[in-house]
Amino acid sequence: MGYLENNNNTMKIITKLTSYGKEMLLTNGTDLIKYFRVGDSDANYYVSEPLPCGSVPSNGGNDTGVVNNTIITSPLNVKNTSEKYKLLEDKSITVVTDKKESEVIREDLRGELININSVRGNLFKSFNLPITQAEKALFITNQQGGGLFRSVIGNFNTDNILIYPIKNEFGNIINGKDVKVSLNTNDGGNIDLYSTYSSQMNSNDEKFSDEHPVISKILKNSVLLFSDIIKTPMGDKNLSWATGHKSFKPFKLGGKKKYNFSIDESVGFISLDLGFVVITNKNLINKINNEAFIEYTSFKDEVFQTINLLMGRNEFYISNNSTFSLEDDPRITEFELLDEKKKVIAYSKLNTPIIKRKHEQISINVRIMV
Repeated sequence: MGYLENNNNTMKIITKLTSYGKEMLLTNGTDLIKYFRVGDSDANYYVSEPLPCGSVPSNGGNDTGVVNNTIITSPLNVKNTSEKYKLLEDKSITVVTDKKESEVIREDLRGELININSVRGNLFKSFNLPITQAEKALFITNQQGGGLFRSVIGNFNTDNILIYPIKNEFGNIINGKDVKVSLNTNDGGNIDLYSTYSSQMNSNDEKFSDEHPVISKILKNSVLLFSDIIKTPMGDKNLSWATGHKSFKPFKLGGKKKYNFSIDESVGFISLDLGFVVITNKNLINKINNEAFIEYTSFKDEVFQTINLLMGRNEFYISNNSTFSLEDDPRITEFELLDEKKKVIAYSKLNTPIIKRKHEQISINVRIMV
């Protein structure tokens, strides 16, 4: 609560559902909002200037984000009448999906060695690793013959894997672009692994998982891991898989190395949506214990309903504020979104007032998470 935040004097609108609105959106879908109201409850027209950006009071809510009190105390008239509810224009509502990325997360991991014939061996199927003789045959057939022998995932043909579950929040997907995993070794040291994408991929900084046609077919929504200890990029000791880690646009600007399918050697992979680090390289498994940590960012799809509120010419220029006179231009800081019964679904506040002059048209987009 307190003031709505001021980010570099940038206008921001905060929208919260009422308890009624949340219930109705869950049971009736997104085609619910029919009207809107406009208010200037934060304006004192006896003062010559409106509140500056960042000085508009916030609107409180309980811990679920539902607003407790949403009634606009000083509504504006739509036109030169007493009507205060405006019907939304046609095609004012759209539903959009956006990806929201987290800050860098550092998490301690604890691993477990899994044998293919143990009860936990069921996980080989979860990760789509080779189990049957026909599946394993693909990994002992050379690449010229259509197999995966000595390919970047050649060591996936193994009966033992070391897995580290990641405590990623349900609904979030790990961003595979730039992940670091640090494994503790048996002698008290550590071995660092880095994720990267195929050299056949374009626009790598905008991708979240490996899209190599073979890798993405075997490992859905995953990313391979590499270590300089096992093999440097292209076997060149002057290169490192660590290059570009934690840099902005690691591939385009940070010089991050991409793997060659036929030459490079992965040590395992991360299942991004299942949330597991899986080590398949036998030599590496023999060097490490079950302690590790991981650094990553994650993202989740957020679905929004965007409502366009059009305040046209000769609209919303008369206020019911007790300090308002016809010589004043309304200072708008709030909106109510209402259903066809004119019950409040959501309430919005601006962090800076909008001055609405009679002959101006103003359009505001309000977003509600569905």
